[in-house]
Amino acid sequence: MSPINMNSAKMPFLNYIGFFCLTILAFFPIPLARASSSQTSASYRLRTVLKPTSYGKPQFANLYLAAFHTGAGISDVTFTHDAAESYSVHLQGSQLFFDVGPDLAWGMMLVTVHPYSAWGTVEMRAGDTMGQDVFRFGGTGLEVHGFPVLGWLVCDWWHGVPQLFWRNMGYDIDRYPAPAGCADVTLVQEAV
Repeated sequence: MSPINMNSAKMPFLNYIGFFCLTILAFFPIPLARASSSQTSASYRLRTVLKPTSYGKPQFANLYLAAFHTGAGISDVTFTHDAAESYSVHLQGSQLFFDVGPDLAWGMMLVTVHPYSAWGTVEMRAGDTMGQDVFRFGGTGLEVHGFPVLGWLVCDWWHGVPQLFWRNMGYDIDRYPAPAGCADVTLVQEAV
């Protein structure tokens, strides 16, 4: 491989700019701003409580929020039986963040898999929540406003541990009951 010849007339102008920028960054790194979350609520653990339609599924009761890594900066929200192994959460305004560490904010994201799906996945994402200012703690635990969420669904799904989903408001629970491997739950807060 031959060295870069900066005097070559064949080298396009953009290559000069790119080479210059990389050289500057190599000697003078720029600290990147990190997304952080200034807490506006206390930290809580979220625990599942079965809704009356799911009382026959005790394996989904008293589970605590955890995560299953699925990609760079992304995890599916899952559950564990052990509160000590779970993540606590807090609100920043109406965005929900996981208390993972001080280096990066990890926000809860409601993901629409398909617009005509009866439920969607819930993810934990590094950086921010991409404008999902929809969460609050209310009389039924963690509630969602301004997004078509009917409630929470916990399923034995593809990770081998219970996974959190959100129910689409357009699908009535009576007409579309939880599948056999799932339970309708509320997510109640417990002080850390």
